Amino acid sequence: MFKTYAVKKVNQLVFLGMVIAASLQLTGCDSLLEEKKNKYELQAVKNTELAEDTFYVKSGTDFYAVYNAGGTAGGSAYKLDLSRIVWLMQDESLVPTLYKGEVIAYASSEKELTGTSLERFKDTGYSIGTYNMTWDTSSERFDFELKDVVSGSDAKLTFKEDKSEIFGIEKINTTSVSKDMVNEAGVFTCLEKDGNYQIDYYSGTYFESDVFTANVHMLQAYELYSLSDIASTKNGYVEINLPDDLKTGWYKIGGKGIFKYIAHERDGSAEPELDEWNEPYFTSVSESYAYAQKYSVQFDMTTLDATINVTVDPSTIEDNEIEVIAEAPDGTTYELTNEKVSNTYKGSYTTELGMVYSATFDTAIPGKWFVYVSPKTVSVTDVSVKSAQFDEEKTEVDEVFVLSEDSRNKTFKVIYSGEGDINGVVVAPDGQTYNLKNTDSNQKLYYYNMSYLKAGTYTVKVYHNTDTEIEGISMDDGETEANEDIITVTG
Repeated sequence: MFKTYAVKKVNQLVFLGMVIAASLQLTGCDSLLEEKKNKYELQAVKNTELAEDTFYVKSGTDFYAVYNAGGTAGGSAYKLDLSRIVWLMQDESLVPTLYKGEVIAYASSEKELTGTSLERFKDTGYSIGTYNMTWDTSSERFDFELKDVVSGSDAKLTFKEDKSEIFGIEKINTTSVSKDMVNEAGVFTCLEKDGNYQIDYYSGTYFESDVFTANVHMLQAYELYSLSDIASTKNGYVEINLPDDLKTGWYKIGGKGIFKYIAHERDGSAEPELDEWNEPYFTSVSESYAYAQKYSVQFDMTTLDATINVTVDPSTIEDNEIEVIAEAPDGTTYELTNEKVSNTYKGSYTTELGMVYSATFDTAIPGKWFVYVSPKTVSVTDVSVKSAQFDEEKTEVDEVFVLSEDSRNKTFKVIYSGEGDINGVVVAPDGQTYNLKNTDSNQKLYYYNMSYLKAGTYTVKVYHNTDTEIEGISMDDGETEANEDIITVTG
């Protein structure tokens, strides 16, 4: 019975194949073969052929659509998420390249484009196609599921044939795996392009071993920017200019697709080295939030039970995407939420001004705190400190120093006695705060070295317990070390 059914099925398939072949001849199979041949060939269009709501790399009079590659990085990113990845295989040839001085084009009949997001991805090399792998401390292996393997990869084809859809990788080329072999997205970063690797793994409880090829190019979310340098044209599209100092890298624009950017002119120069593709653009926490709105609040002394509130218009939050971050003077960052903000408020809540996002701190250190809200399209109606109680057990001592002209190489010193707790800041004329440092508790000295000082008033604020005495506060010359790091938070 089964044998007869199989023969009939084959005959039917043969007949169907003959019909298809005949129809191909009638309709012109040459054109279909040509279409298949050009599947991975980048195609240019003219400005009269631009599709709606699509970004294009403009090279001369040719336009190349950014490529909607596979991965977990769907849509626009409103905050930096290191688990977002993009992957490429044969389709990498469809990613257009933009060179310094060239522009991105965008056409739309619906609304004017005033700004858009630009998400940069780090080139993490090649992998076998697994992602979202988690480290199992007890078994010392990487666990993942079949759904977290790139379709079309060598690994997907093998794992689909196994007895389970749950896996654990134990060894690569007889070497036990270690936690540092993967990045925050759960992707291997230690494999070579097109390398073949003997991998020992578990499929459920079944032990397996097979050879896999690292042929999946992986890119990981790295940095985030906002673009607003947009110029209208008379050709039916707008031109988006990238920053002059933008780094070579892989970028996704407006959540639509990716392109490669090379930070030199299109002159036939050699492709940049891997290190250049991943050279960071931002060098500080403050800079890395350049894509966000920026606000500040000030604590003049150590504050207990301090709550920072940020109120936004909920109607301006698209798809519930919002990130609110507070940065302390020492660079520590905290996420503000609307889930549980204090002992008074529980759950999301609103006021007459809008929806409130908050964070409450047992102790807030003195100085200027910065608040970052993204995306920039969110309307912020209020940023404030609520129900903050100053530390009544601490005494504040201030000392003011006035510089009539710009100076160099100054050291602010605080000498104390006793065993109590001390903290303090130097407040510069522009409002920037610098945290005093403790060199050696035996010396009873706190200090801050400053290599360059603009003319104006500098105030040293010191907070100490009653069992500690401040013996003196001074501003001395000539003690800044050549290699001293100057830690600042810019306004």
